[in-house]
Amino acid sequence: MKHNWKELLILLLICVVTVLFLYGTVKIERVISLLILMVLLSTYRYSKLIIYFSFLLAVFTCPIVLFYNIQVVDIISSVIETHQDEAFEQLSVIPIWLMISAVIYFVFSCYFYYKFKIKLKNKHKLLLAVIAIIMSFHRPLLKEYDKPLLEVRLPPIDYMYNVYDTYNQYITERDIINSNLNEYKSYQWPNSKTKPKYKNHVLIIGESVRKDYMSLYGYKHNTTPFFDNVNKTYWSNFITPSFSTLASVSRLLSENNGLSIEYKKNVMSLANSLGLNTYWLSNQGKFGVHETAITQFAYVSDHSYFSNLVNSSGSTIKDSDLLPHLKNVLENDEGNKFIVLHLMGSHTNFCKRIENSPKFEIGNSRMDCYVESILETDQMLSKVHTLLKNENQSFSMIYTADHGLIHTPDYSNLVHGLKQESLQSPLVKISSDMSKTILNKQYISGFDFIYYIMNWLNYQNQPIKYSLKDDVLIFSEEKLFNYINVSKEEK
Repeated sequence: MKHNWKELLILLLICVVTVLFLYGTVKIERVISLLILMVLLSTYRYSKLIIYFSFLLAVFTCPIVLFYNIQVVDIISSVIETHQDEAFEQLSVIPIWLMISAVIYFVFSCYFYYKFKIKLKNKHKLLLAVIAIIMSFHRPLLKEYDKPLLEVRLPPIDYMYNVYDTYNQYITERDIINSNLNEYKSYQWPNSKTKPKYKNHVLIIGESVRKDYMSLYGYKHNTTPFFDNVNKTYWSNFITPSFSTLASVSRLLSENNGLSIEYKKNVMSLANSLGLNTYWLSNQGKFGVHETAITQFAYVSDHSYFSNLVNSSGSTIKDSDLLPHLKNVLENDEGNKFIVLHLMGSHTNFCKRIENSPKFEIGNSRMDCYVESILETDQMLSKVHTLLKNENQSFSMIYTADHGLIHTPDYSNLVHGLKQESLQSPLVKISSDMSKTILNKQYISGFDFIYYIMNWLNYQNQPIKYSLKDDVLIFSEEKLFNYINVSKEEK
C-alpha cells in the first residue's frame, strides 16, 4: 500500500505538469480529473493510449505555451497564419533546454505510466468515475461557467475540443474580415488629389496610457524625457471615444457619428486614396474577441506585420520588436509612406510590458511597472524619431493612446473603468520642420480624430475639428454621453 501511495504522488506530479503543459495554467479540477482517469485506465493496456496521447500533445505544446505564455486557443491562428519561414523563426528562439525538458518529461511519463498499475474494486472504480464527472461538470451545473454543459470535457478530450472550437472561431473571424476587405480596400475617398506635406507619416497608437503619469503633462517623475525636450505641438484636452480598446480605436480611425461607424472611411483607405504606401505594424493581437475588428484596418493597408498573431492578453513580446521592421520599411521603400505602429504600451499586466527594472518607486510593484511602461514607451518613441531623422527626409509622427485607466479605491492598481481620467489621452505631433513647442488647450473629441488625420495628410485642406468641452461625447454601453457628465476619480 505504501508503494502505491508513492506511485500515486508521482502520478499526481505528472498530472500537474501535463495540465500545465497543455493549458498553460494549473486548475485543480483538471488535475484531479486527469489523475482519476489515469488510475482508472491503468489496468487496461490499450486504453493507456489515451494517456500516452496526452503526453504527446503536452510535449509538443509545452515549449510554446511556457515560452510565449499562450494557450492552445491562441496557437491555432498562429499556426494557420504564420508562413513556414516565420514559424521556424519563432520556434528557433525557444530555449533548447525547454525542448529537452519536454522530451525528458515525455519519456519519463510514458515509462512510469507503462509500469504503473493499481488494482481497484468495481465499487471504487465507480466512485472515482463519479468524482471525475463532478469535478469536470460542477461549474456549468452551478451556472458559474460561461459554456454549455456539453462543451466541458475531461482532459485530454476537452483539450481536443478546444482545438476544434478555436479553429471554427478563427475561421469565423477571418471570414468577417475577408467579407469586408474588398469593399474597404477599394473605397476611394472623393477629391483625393492633394499631396501630403511630408514624405513619411507615422501614427503611433499607445495602450492604456494615463497622460497624468507623463511628465510632459505635469507628472512629478521624469517619465517622458524625450517628449519633454523635443520640439512638438501637443494637446492637453484630447478626449478618447471610450475607455476600452475596441470601442475607442474603431472610432478613432474611422469616420463615425458615435453610434454607427463607417469602417470603409478609415485612415488606411484615406492614405491609400492619397497615393501613400501604407503599413500597419502591430504588437497587439491579430485575432481574438477584442482584436479582429481592429485588424480590419491592418488588412486595408498595403503591408501589415503582427509580432503577436494571437490575442493580446498573455503576450510578453515587447514593443521594441517593431523597430527593426520600421527601419526596414523606411530604408527600402522610397515612396511617400503612411505607417501605423500599434503598441502594447501599458496594457495590463504592466510588469509583462517592460524590458527593464522599474526606475521609480511609486508604492507597489504594479504601479512601479506601470510608470516604467510609460518611460519605456517614451524611449521607444525617441528611437522612432531617430530612425525618421536618419532618413534625411521630411517626416511627421503623431502619438496618442486608445484610452487611459482608473485607479482602484486604494490606488494600488489601475484597471479599466469609466472616469474622466480614463478618457484623457495624450496627443503629440512631432515634425521635421518644427522649431518650437506649442501647447494647444482646445478640446478635440476622439470621434473627430479622423478629421485631425485628414488635416495632417493635407486632405482637401481639412481643418482640425475642435469642440467645446460641453459638446464632447463619449461612448459606453451602446450609448452616447456628455463627457462633462462623467464623474472624476475621488482623490
